Amino acid sequence: MLSRSVHPLCFGILSLLALARDASAQPCGERPAATEPTPDAVAANDLALKMVDESRYVEALALFQKAYDLSPSYVILFNIGRMSALTNDPARAIQAYECHVVEGGPDVSPERRAEVAAEVARLMLDVGQVRVEVDEAGATIEVDGRRVGKSPLDVAVPLNPGRHRVVARGSRAETREIEVQKGGSIVVTFELEPPPPPAAGFQFPGAAVGTAWVVTGLVSVSAAITGSLALIGSADLDDDVYLGPIRRPPEDSQIAAKAERTRALAISTDVLIAIGAISGAAAISFSIVNAVNEPDEPEKKTSVRLSAAPTAVMLEGSFW
Repeated sequence: MLSRSVHPLCFGILSLLALARDASAQPCGERPAATEPTPDAVAANDLALKMVDESRYVEALALFQKAYDLSPSYVILFNIGRMSALTNDPARAIQAYECHVVEGGPDVSPERRAEVAAEVARLMLDVGQVRVEVDEAGATIEVDGRRVGKSPLDVAVPLNPGRHRVVARGSRAETREIEVQKGGSIVVTFELEPPPPPAAGFQFPGAAVGTAWVVTGLVSVSAAITGSLALIGSADLDDDVYLGPIRRPPEDSQIAAKAERTRALAISTDVLIAIGAISGAAAISFSIVNAVNEPDEPEKKTSVRLSAAPTAVMLEGSFW
């Protein structure tokens, strides 16, 4: 276990590092170029060391964090880890210790690495492991408002026991409320990518639907005309001289020609009605199938209107 001691910072000797968090799934960034500490960072660090001597670890942690934010240094990360462990925040301590080793690189001695590894192993027993899986690459993952990386997140996130809020922000944002148990492991799954659009159902071509309705209209009008003429012819025959049930009119007579014409009109009417029924059923079926499988955005439509005048029958249609 690590001792209660902390690293005293000697800014003139130690190299200070600017924090550069990796945009992928790692908690720490690579080691950047050294920079000079700011006066405010030096003052915050000195005051933090004084708080440690007085066992005021909460105040010391806040001051070490302030110094790190002003002038990031892997040495300060060690002190943040130590103070986090002493203030019962093992998850924060683990992250700080791991980043201390990553950002310190070769400046961290083998002995210090071994100490940090032992302390992290001990702290791992006090946290839960949360693995975040997102179906969309590059989504930002946050835990309790803190960014922990981007998907795919290849490492589990250690969290303190209790309730936490996990957010994944990609093409859209989703939130999960989770309960972490000490020593437990949780997998949180996010599905941010929109589902594929449903496959378009089969539809009859608009021209076929329109043609079916046009044929139905024309055949229906024709059947109405031939049927009317057949009825007129039949009524006219009733007014002719009755020949009796057995006698038939001469084949070349006017009555015979009228009877034959009326019979032909009646047969034509029956045929047209049958054709109209078939084409009408087809037109209705086509329209129902297209209506059921109509996509979200309307495609071509057909409009047919039948009108009659004393001397003509008109069929109007539009296709778009």
